[in-house]
Amino acid sequence: MKLTFLLMIMLQVSTWATGFSQESRVSLQMKDVSLEKVILELRDQTGIRFFYSIDKIKSIEHLSIIATNEMLKDVLNRLLEGTGLTYTLLDNVIVIKDITEVDQVRRAVRLKGWVVDEKKQALPGVTIKLMGTSVGTATDSRGWFSIVLPVTEGRLEFSFVGFSTQIVDFNRTSERDTMRVILKENVVNMDEVVVTGYQSVKKKAMAGSFSKVEAKDLVMTGSQTLEQMLQGKLPGVMVVNQSGLTGTRQKVRVRGTSTLVGNAEPVWVVDGIIQQDPLPFSTSELTNIGDDNMDMIKNFIGGAISWLNPNDIQDITVLKDASATAIYGTKAANGVIVITTKKGERGRLALSYTGNFSVGEKLDYDKLEIMNSKQRVDLSREAYQRGAQVPNDKIGYIGLALAYQRGEISFEDFNNGAKKLESVNTNWFDVLYQTPFSHSHSLSFSGGNDNSTYYASLGYSNNENTAKGNSQTSYTGRLNLSSTFWNKLRLNVALSGSHAETSAFASGVDPFSYAINTNRAIACYQENGDLFYYDNDGRGYDYNILNELKYSGNENRSRNLNISVDVRWTMMEGLVFATTLGGNTTSTFGETWFTERTNYVARLRGYNYGEHDVYDEEFKLSRLPYGGVLTVDENESFNYSWRGQFEYVKNLGRHSINVMVGGELTSNKYKSYSQTNYGYMPERGLSFVDVPLGTRPSSDVNYTLNDAYARTKPSVSKSLSNTISYYISGSYMFDNRYALISR
Repeated sequence: MKLTFLLMIMLQVSTWATGFSQESRVSLQMKDVSLEKVILELRDQTGIRFFYSIDKIKSIEHLSIIATNEMLKDVLNRLLEGTGLTYTLLDNVIVIKDITEVDQVRRAVRLKGWVVDEKKQALPGVTIKLMGTSVGTATDSRGWFSIVLPVTEGRLEFSFVGFSTQIVDFNRTSERDTMRVILKENVVNMDEVVVTGYQSVKKKAMAGSFSKVEAKDLVMTGSQTLEQMLQGKLPGVMVVNQSGLTGTRQKVRVRGTSTLVGNAEPVWVVDGIIQQDPLPFSTSELTNIGDDNMDMIKNFIGGAISWLNPNDIQDITVLKDASATAIYGTKAANGVIVITTKKGERGRLALSYTGNFSVGEKLDYDKLEIMNSKQRVDLSREAYQRGAQVPNDKIGYIGLALAYQRGEISFEDFNNGAKKLESVNTNWFDVLYQTPFSHSHSLSFSGGNDNSTYYASLGYSNNENTAKGNSQTSYTGRLNLSSTFWNKLRLNVALSGSHAETSAFASGVDPFSYAINTNRAIACYQENGDLFYYDNDGRGYDYNILNELKYSGNENRSRNLNISVDVRWTMMEGLVFATTLGGNTTSTFGETWFTERTNYVARLRGYNYGEHDVYDEEFKLSRLPYGGVLTVDENESFNYSWRGQFEYVKNLGRHSINVMVGGELTSNKYKSYSQTNYGYMPERGLSFVDVPLGTRPSSDVNYTLNDAYARTKPSVSKSLSNTISYYISGSYMFDNRYALISR
């Protein structure tokens, strides 16, 4: 018997019916109908329950039957004659089965019992279901139930709104006993709350639109940021990766973008404290700075919650509509993401370890539709033979063909060179990419007694990118303390810190773009093992991607320290005074550099590295004869906020009132410093050399050598903003179902 295909049609017997009797009479006049339709008609006339397998009766159709006040048993016998089915009466239930399965039906189990709560009060309407099937019943007004099951053993599921689901095993011996099941009240489900950042309200009292996700539902692979973990978990929340590099910022949008020129980032709130971006400008301005090196540095500075260890999160709530603006004001127009961190739990010391290890997949040409060397040479040969306009390349098939056309090489050299190009087939993904291994570890401690609890955690993660040379290492620490005094005063203190270091590539050095777009007929190494250099832009400067990666780079460091103090004083029943004080300081340091051996500096210098010495005229006229370029960017921020508010909650039976009145003070202070220096010699103790007065570089370079040391003037900016606001909000619930909210 396949229980997954069983369907039990149950109808409550009307008050005038006392149960099934084989003497029950029915009247039918049906033509060209299915067996199932006849059964449904019999059920409607008699109020009797039928139990049958849909698979066994769905193919029996085109039946015709006429009966006038006939006994039910006679109608069933005529109806099932020749179908291979029969019926059995089992405790006021008609079971329709194969003739060969009648004995199995007779071995079914009949169970009875009653369901109560922890106070031994009867629970009417409790749903009782045979797990894995739709067979079930419900308790009556006294909490009693009786059910016939088509199997001799299995599991029953008892469920009721506001109570935890109970699973009970049964077998043939259970039939002789009266079952008594006790359901435990599920307080969390009955009184679920929504954290808005200013207060916690019951879910049914929340008038606005919101989405909530528990930490256990987030996929924490150890190689993702918190923003990436939210992707696909919260309706209306979109996460956009601006780059495939590890350590870059992500854009988060709630309900789309609400502004074209302003800051479109949502408001991040952690334990009631609004988190500020570590940069002294909105992230939308990143594309307007004008310095590619500076842009690259700032792209690796974390966002408002990059310091937070995802393993410390309890739950995340997103406020998405006008109610968020009613709570936070106009700054919440882009949505509010409220994060609640874990607190200590009463009991003995509990130690928890979470570790994640992940191995990525290296990119490969097999998954990309990119020409190999022979295909690329064939394409160039066809284009050249058809007279297509082709660039005057010095390498590749076109370079050979043009050299042969000018008479610089013989046909034999041309032919041998073309065959050699067809066999190069450089795998740039093997050269530039790797199979990344990332891992993260988190160790937490929790415990306490009835008056005080504590939670502490330490985290470490190391994330590698598939591109060689791009990785991020981060360290986090957190301490949460909670204490209750005199049963009226609740104190919560949280202290957290983080340190992150990111290694990446300088501006313009993009391994992915290079591997995708570079001709595979170009070699990476010469036959003797040395690097193979070529002119990549037709300006005469040597280029090799490995040389650029070796002698340029981008390093970033970010440090963060947070502290928050939350006090709640119950002044009297229903009246609470709450105050929150939070502070945050963040410092970031980033640098990107090109040494004198790079193609980037060769274009500044005017010739390739080592091509001229101090006696040559080109050396004397060079804008940058010595050293390379170093760009540095530093940011410091300090912000604090204080909030004090009175909360009044009054339950009026079927109605309730919730009023909140308070004030808030916030202060944000930023300091930023950036500078580009020339003559940088990292291989000589990170020193600088004096370079002559220069003129403005060519138009494709963003720097001006404007003093005797060829260093740009530093750019220093400071900003300070203070805000004081007052607010009042309230809600009134009618019949504990409908709420009005105002601010």
